[in-house]
Amino acid sequence: MRILDSIRGHFALLANRELHTLSEKAPFVVTRVVSTTKTQSDWTVEIRPLNGKSNLIYISDILKVYAWIMHNKMSGWVTRKDIQGVIEESRINKKQASYILALMATFDDFKPREGNEAAIKYISHKEKFGSPVK
Repeated sequence: MRILDSIRGHFALLANRELHTLSEKAPFVVTRVVSTTKTQSDWTVEIRPLNGKSNLIYISDILKVYAWIMHNKMSGWVTRKDIQGVIEESRINKKQASYILALMATFDDFKPREGNEAAIKYISHKEKFGSPVK
């Protein structure tokens, strides 16, 4: 699927760059993008917090949160608390919520807000670039 290829490529370009969570500003590095099996949905982003062990985040879990935001909260700010329901429902490790938001903040169509009220906001193509030229 081309969407997964694009997303894998996006995260691969982040390899060895220091990122940080939006609320705690905890630094972490994307170490690699790897598949655990031959199944498309099993691709993972391996992250390593600078003060901890490596952790795998499934790209499909990031896409579940993305789809939930598109369906439910398209126009407003989305906090970690907002996505907690989809995290629990999808059986995603709750400790990964901060990293998922930080990784999603690297997408062109999201604007990050850092600090105590850390969140991401979907930015439409029209809002970002203006109306199409006629």
